Amino acid sequence: MRMTKQKNSKKEISIITILFLMSRLLLILFIIKKGLSATYIHDAIHYINIAKNGYTKELLYAFFPLFPLLIRLLHYIIPSYEISALILSNLFSFITTFILYNIIEEKKYKLPAVIVFLFSPILVFNSIGYTESLYLLLTITAFYFYKKKNYLLTGIFIGLSIITRNTGIVLLGAIGLDMLYNIYKKENSIKDLILLSIIPIGITILYHTYLYIHTNDFFKYITVQYTEWNRERSNLITIIIKDIKYITNNNYISLYIFLQNWIFYFLGFIYALRYIKKEKALSIYMIVSLLLFVTTCRTSAWKTFPSISLFRYVFSLFPIYILPFINKRPKHTITNITILIILFILSILNYVLAYQLIPFIA
Repeated sequence: MRMTKQKNSKKEISIITILFLMSRLLLILFIIKKGLSATYIHDAIHYINIAKNGYTKELLYAFFPLFPLLIRLLHYIIPSYEISALILSNLFSFITTFILYNIIEEKKYKLPAVIVFLFSPILVFNSIGYTESLYLLLTITAFYFYKKKNYLLTGIFIGLSIITRNTGIVLLGAIGLDMLYNIYKKENSIKDLILLSIIPIGITILYHTYLYIHTNDFFKYITVQYTEWNRERSNLITIIIKDIKYITNNNYISLYIFLQNWIFYFLGFIYALRYIKKEKALSIYMIVSLLLFVTTCRTSAWKTFPSISLFRYVFSLFPIYILPFINKRPKHTITNITILIILFILSILNYVLAYQLIPFIA
């Protein structure tokens, strides 16, 4: 019996590893064609600059410190900051696939959820020096330990997610509300809630104290969004209207981005509402996060294409990968294959758009 379990375990590890490597083929081909330095793009530049020099500019305070700190630590072993960031992003993504595999309770739903994650539309951002893979790992691990009723470890991973991205605090609130409901039903105690919340609250206080000591502003990461990154307040309806105005005067690429962004945005709401009775914490986390994503917008995007990066934020919420598999996934094989093909095509297209690699795949 033990031998059978070991064989199954090795087989599962092999399958997940092969799928992971397949999902990284685009990254490997891109590096071969363009060179490793070409992965040093967009926000990855800022994370690596923080890792190298710290918060030397006001605008850098918009980025949370955990990922740059980990890059700096790995740099003591690996000379290149860029390679360190690349390794960490892919390592975190690799570990996340195993956590995701173990969270899904029914065996027949495990592999589809992993494939959806590995070939998701933000594959490119899970492969380079962005916080997406780290944040996904921390939040999904927090939920894993919450389901296991290990509230101390749940709190530790929530706390780490809070200093990775600002929506980490939303996960604390969502799980905290779920636990309060369980306390009301006498399924949890106040002691459990304190055990879960003491570390993330402590980490939050320490981080904001650090910001105040160094910048005289407890909420510097919010302030710089308006003073350095030129963000403006926005709302869902206005963003959609401005998006429509923009795509009517532009090319098919903008139409593609528009459809992808808003289809997955509202799919997130549908999943959250559908499973809110079964998974209150995850559903609340998704709903609040999705609403937060449209409350501010960069001025440059606001004047042109407000939702330009929306799909990246939506797919950073790990429940979008697991909620469809909590009960029953689509029964028909053709439907499943079609979904996977669509996701794979989107992942390729987004690689091209992120790197502007039309000549590369031509």
